[in-house]
Amino acid sequence: MNSDAVVDYFYQVPPAASVEHPMGHALYFQRNHYFFTDVVWRLTRRMTLFSSYRINKDSGQGDRLSDPAGNPGTLITSYPMSFQSPEGRLAIRLNRHFDWNLGYQYYNYNEDGFLRTFPGSPRAQNYHAHLPYMSLRLYFGRKE
Repeated sequence: MNSDAVVDYFYQVPPAASVEHPMGHALYFQRNHYFFTDVVWRLTRRMTLFSSYRINKDSGQGDRLSDPAGNPGTLITSYPMSFQSPEGRLAIRLNRHFDWNLGYQYYNYNEDGFLRTFPGSPRAQNYHAHLPYMSLRLYFGRKE
């Protein structure tokens, strides 16, 4: 996805002058790639194993750089990031009303690829988390 908007902005030129760009361009680039797969295995009549893997990667503006002082000036932005999340869950059927779920999910989110390249860029909000979980699912009207 590309966005091109004509904007009027002022650019501060050292030492103290500012230059107006009445026909400047604000460009936004999104290059989002998403893939996922989900698999369900029925191990026994009462046990089911669920597995999932999700990948999301946005390369953003690539190697394009802003030129705010150019003629016309160009402001380029994007939001490059990558995200991966594998998950596994074992569902055990206790009776016709309850399933007991035991699962694990991992989150891995990164913004570093682009933000580290340019000094003065905002700090990357990278995080990862290990999330084991357990739940009880209640069913109404399920037959035995």
